[in-house]
Amino acid sequence: MSLRSVRQSLFCMLLMLIAVLVTACQYQTTTSAVKLGTTTTSEVKLATTTPLRTSINCPGQERGRAAVMPALTRPQHQSVAYLWQDKTKTILSTYDKQTGSKKNLLTFSENASVAANVSPDGHWIIVTQLTRGVGNAIKLVRIDGAYAQTLYCSASDNLLSSVLLSPNQHSLVFSESSNPILANPQFTLKRLDMATGKIQTLLSSLQPGYPGIQTLPQALGGTATQASSQQSQANIHAYSQLFMPQPGPPPVLGYLALKWASNSSLYLQSTSLVLSGGGIPPHDLYQLLDINKPVEQQSSNLKSLTAPLKQTNCDSYDITADNTQLICSGGPLYGDPRRPAVRVEAVSGQSLHTVFTASPDDQVFARAARDHTILFTVNNVKTNVAQFYQINTDGSALKLLASAKASEYTFESYTKSGDNSYLPWTNVSRDGKYYALISTTNYINSLVIGKMNGGSSNPNKIATNLQLRIVGWTAA
Repeated sequence: MSLRSVRQSLFCMLLMLIAVLVTACQYQTTTSAVKLGTTTTSEVKLATTTPLRTSINCPGQERGRAAVMPALTRPQHQSVAYLWQDKTKTILSTYDKQTGSKKNLLTFSENASVAANVSPDGHWIIVTQLTRGVGNAIKLVRIDGAYAQTLYCSASDNLLSSVLLSPNQHSLVFSESSNPILANPQFTLKRLDMATGKIQTLLSSLQPGYPGIQTLPQALGGTATQASSQQSQANIHAYSQLFMPQPGPPPVLGYLALKWASNSSLYLQSTSLVLSGGGIPPHDLYQLLDINKPVEQQSSNLKSLTAPLKQTNCDSYDITADNTQLICSGGPLYGDPRRPAVRVEAVSGQSLHTVFTASPDDQVFARAARDHTILFTVNNVKTNVAQFYQINTDGSALKLLASAKASEYTFESYTKSGDNSYLPWTNVSRDGKYYALISTTNYINSLVIGKMNGGSSNPNKIATNLQLRIVGWTAA
């Protein structure tokens, strides 16, 4: 071979090597850009090197799909997301507080029951869609309307509810239960790994040691032995009179996720799968201690934070953002003689102390806003006057934020898909300057927004619709 041929061969090999290096650099750029959005500096890479593609089709019954969550490329204004009904279809929309503009993100099919909440980083919306005769699914969409995708579909007509994304956005928890009209109802609390799509069962009524099938003493708090020694016969009789007016065993319980205590622990609220004895069970607060424990350890992985007779007048609970104080509100219910109020106690188990007392005809519901601030509604059932307040957990700095006649104020309303009002960014904007609330007049809901520092007692009405619901505040 001549010297010229050798030089030409070497030159061609050099060009091929450069091409390989360029391709490798592009490959690395593609794989490093596909990451889960988080609220911390740590990020999880998705196990894929293919272009960013999403699917709205079900991954299969009871099968999960890895999430595709690229970061926003354009700055967004702080907005409030909400659901509303257009004839037979449900629409997910956002309202830009800075510009006053509205945008429709998703339109759901007819006969669909939809619930949604906003991710911890404020850039994604998690949707639960229950469609009659089609199936039930968990979906995800970015706040600019891009990357709509289906992450999970339930088995048959199982109900999905209380879908929450962890603070680091690595885990998605949700409840799945069989149709309550069927015999032998089944319940599971599941976790979806956002990076892999793997499904893990955290609690299951099909596994031994399920804490939702209780004897009467267990329903009163603690183990059966502890309860029998700690509760008097009078208390047991009171429980049966208040919550089970007809003879029968206590109801079978399921557990709905309210909010995360950390990236590995969350707060749950008990709910009845089947009412037994013709009564209404108390909604008690629990903590799932470690989501990494196998379901075989479920009996020791659930801790009760409340007892129904210790604080009877609590129709609703919440936990402050620092996980140190429990907030109790509601009433009067079940013939409780105490006046409706907002009460606070340490999660460690000290006695309740009252920070606000309402009139006997008021219904009071409170939520932890941020730090040690409580927001609460006061609705008078006789005068139909609605009021909205904020107060500190020590009872100081009481402030009336809004008031309306012939109305009712509510946070995000509870549905069979869950209640997202326990997430602080559902009620209060990310910068802490604004609140969002539902004002109902003649059965028509209005989304109203006001300033947290007070000012006008008449908040701005943003949208009005029979089925309007708050989803939450997005981030800039």
